[in-house]
Amino acid sequence: FAAGLDGCGAGAIQFRGGQVISPKATRSFDEVVKAAYANRIQLWSDGFYRTPKIHYDKTTLTGRAVAEVVERPAARAVAASASPTTAT
Repeated sequence: FAAGLDGCGAGAIQFRGGQVISPKATRSFDEVVKAAYANRIQLWSDGFYRTPKIHYDKTTLTGRAVAEVVERPAARAVAASASPTTAT
């Protein structure tokens, strides 16, 4: 949204210290959020984040389908559930 306001690419936008900085203007984060809201621009839940290093080829069944960020907590949960517990 901020890139569209200033006619620049999304890569030119920086977020720093509560400010949204483009090559043409610096605005407060609150100001940008209010402008987006006024223009009916949704800023939540439907955005997508492309996790780096994830790829999977269904034909060869090769690749890395899950990020390490997901793998480690899941592995700990499985290990914890498999550990014997003692009643006190």
